[in-house]
Amino acid sequence: MSRDLCPLRKDATLTDYTRSVIRERFFSKVRKTRHCWVWTGRGTSKANPYGLFNVPIIQKTFQAHRFSYILAGNLLLAGHHLHHKCLNPTCVKPSHLVPMTPHDHMTLHKSTKA
Repeated sequence: MSRDLCPLRKDATLTDYTRSVIRERFFSKVRKTRHCWVWTGRGTSKANPYGLFNVPIIQKTFQAHRFSYILAGNLLLAGHHLHHKCLNPTCVKPSHLVPMTPHDHMTLHKSTKA
């Protein structure tokens, strides 16, 4: 059975204030350009371009693009990948992210390289 991966939605102990602080902290690490929202926080490198965002209060670290997607109120099911339509792995703009199965994601990437 699929499960919702958004701890901010599931955790009833988080107050609205705490949620707003987490949101503000997340967006302090995002540079919005005309097209993409570029992650400027930790974790981006040539070897692993996907940023990381730590939420200490729930003791969990997320890939920044996945956190942004769930923060926007979208449902992300366990085992699903997020494809960057913009092909920019540092982008965290929810409208640029498409959930898909790992198989579909790999197939898409193989077809774009051909």
